[in-house]
Amino acid sequence: MSVDDYGWYVCESCQPGFFWLEGNETDQGNCVLCEEKISGCYRCENGEFCSQCLEGFYPSLDKKTCIPPIAHCITDPSNYRQAIGAPRCTTCQKGFFPIQDRCDPCSAIDKDCLTCKDNGVCTSCKAGLNVTAKGSACKKPFENCLSDPINYALDHEGEYYCPKCDDGYTWFEGECTECAEAIPGCKVCDFHGTCRRCDEDTFLSLD
Repeated sequence: MSVDDYGWYVCESCQPGFFWLEGNETDQGNCVLCEEKISGCYRCENGEFCSQCLEGFYPSLDKKTCIPPIAHCITDPSNYRQAIGAPRCTTCQKGFFPIQDRCDPCSAIDKDCLTCKDNGVCTSCKAGLNVTAKGSACKKPFENCLSDPINYALDHEGEYYCPKCDDGYTWFEGECTECAEAIPGCKVCDFHGTCRRCDEDTFLSLD
C-alpha cells in the first residue's frame, strides 16, 4: 500500500461503485461511493465522470450525470437524440408527443385532443368535436356551416370561423346567423354581412 504526499496511506483500488478521493494535510483520502457524487451512478472516474449508471438510469452526453428515462417515451434510452442541455425522446407512447426533453400529453395541444403525431399535430378529438385544418385545436362543428371543420379558417385575432355559411345565413358574432337577425330587415345576405335583398317592406340603404 502506497503513501501520498501528506503521509496518508492510499488505496490502490476501491471496490466497484467507489472511487478514491485524495486526502489533504488534515484529512486522509478514502473510497467514496460514486452515487454520493453523481446521483444514479454505479461506476465512476474521480467522482466526475460516470462510466456506468445504475439500472433505470442512462449517462448524459458529457458523462457527468445519470438521468432517469423520459416518462412516456418508448424510445430506448440508448437511442435518445442527443441535444444540448438534455437528451430528446424521438417516439412517445400513444396519447403523447415529444417536445424538448419530455413527452407531453396530446391534451397539451387542446384539452379535447385524444391522439396526436410526434410533431405535435392533433389527429383526433373527443366525441362530437373535429380537428381543425392545422391540427392545432378541437372544435365543435358550427351550426348552419357548409364547410367541414377541417377547413375552418383563422381570423386576424386567431379565432376560427366558418368560411361558408348556409344560404340565408352570414358569419356574425362567432356563428352563422340568419340574415334577418344579423341585419334587421334583410332577407338575403352574403358571408361578409352585406344585405343583397331586403324584406318587402324595407329597402337597401346606400351604405
